[in-house]
Amino acid sequence: MEARRLSMLLQLYGDDDDVLEPSVEATLRYVAGAVFEAYGDHNNATVAYRNAIALDSTLAFDYDHKRRNDTGTLVVVLEQGFVAHRVEQGLAVLLAPEEVDLIANGDGDERAAGVALVAARALEHATHSAYVHDGPYRPVTFHVPGPEDRSRIPRRKPKVVCTKVESDDGLSAKEECREEKIELDDAPYLLKVAWPAYRHGSRPQQARLIAAGDTIDFLGRADVSDGVIADFRAERGLIVARTIARGAAKLALTKGAENKLEEKNEAAAAILGILGNIGNVLLERADTRSWHLLPAGISIARVDLPAGEHTLVLEAGARTIELPVTVHAGRLTLTSYRIW
Repeated sequence: MEARRLSMLLQLYGDDDDVLEPSVEATLRYVAGAVFEAYGDHNNATVAYRNAIALDSTLAFDYDHKRRNDTGTLVVVLEQGFVAHRVEQGLAVLLAPEEVDLIANGDGDERAAGVALVAARALEHATHSAYVHDGPYRPVTFHVPGPEDRSRIPRRKPKVVCTKVESDDGLSAKEECREEKIELDDAPYLLKVAWPAYRHGSRPQQARLIAAGDTIDFLGRADVSDGVIADFRAERGLIVARTIARGAAKLALTKGAENKLEEKNEAAAAILGILGNIGNVLLERADTRSWHLLPAGISIARVDLPAGEHTLVLEAGARTIELPVTVHAGRLTLTSYRIW
């Protein structure tokens, strides 16, 4: 049942080249074929194997389910390490006063323009950081400087304020309109945003199986981490844009409260602005929810052996592991092994 469900999902997403890495899809289709074969569903096994081989020719073999009564087939699925997982990276973006004014006091279009400017600058400086390199994880913060040319930042359109002014005799009134004066706060504002990045905990190693004096290389070698990171790269721009927008919303709320308080107490408003900036820096966190226990890589070895008990030798990198298995006569035996 699970093999049929896997095949249906692969068929569903197989037409979209951006969803599945070919190596991952080929390996999963092969595993589905082996499950079908182990349970005697040879028609579905043939289809699954054919699809796997079309994606990865190294998986090709002569499929014949009619075996002698004294031999069987062993398929070993090797899982290695842990898949790349999300960790937090920070962006500390220095905002120009004009950008702060657009985001905090502008209308919908002006705020959107301000957010777009900041997001573009952040992406320009942080787009190379698709994941944290191998090794112990250390929190990383990328510092994004302010714009080099502030004259290119669009200015917020001044609001027109109209008031009625009575004549000297009090019998008539006229409306006088003026544009409000826009005063920019030259104090720097540090917009701290956190976004997810991927860290490789481990890399799949070349492996081989020694059985009955023969050496069989593991094939397929699907790098699950590469597939996960490829998905992240495709969505990275949107993730950063959403993150900047969230930080800008916090900025707008803080500045709004600061402006209201400034009418009553200018010193208190300044303190509120500083505290709001500090709170943003300290409390911002990225969404690091992701798979942690999936393997980093999957590979497959297939060998025909005499029926009975066997102790195989599994070599992966510098590790040598004894693998006891039982091969059943006239059928396929499927087993898996995980190297942590």
